[in-house]
Amino acid sequence: MIKHTIKLLMVTFLLPLSISIAYAETYLVCKAPKTGMAGKGGCIHAYNPSPEQVCSGEGDKKVCSTASLEDLCIKVGEKNGVTLNGFSSGLGTFKTAQLCLQSCNKHYGGKFKRFGGECFGMISK
Repeated sequence: MIKHTIKLLMVTFLLPLSISIAYAETYLVCKAPKTGMAGKGGCIHAYNPSPEQVCSGEGDKKVCSTASLEDLCIKVGEKNGVTLNGFSSGLGTFKTAQLCLQSCNKHYGGKFKRFGGECFGMISK
């Protein structure tokens, strides 16, 4: 009786843990080469499918890097036809796409828009 109860508890509690694989997810601003005073950039969704790898996008739009967030930004830009040269580390990372876009619009559009600043929006989801 006790053996069956323990097996049932293991199946009930451990099986769902093994089925649901959660990736560490975040949103970050990738920046474009700066021209004058104005910066340009856009947001990407990033997640870690393994401790050594960071990826963005899904399916045929998926891009991964084992080097750095900067490398991921460059690869995402190339895949999506946007010139990016790095991760905007000064802005940090964000829990939601909305927070990332707000920061991108404020820092890359906003007050610098008249000088050519621009936020490209979500580049990779």
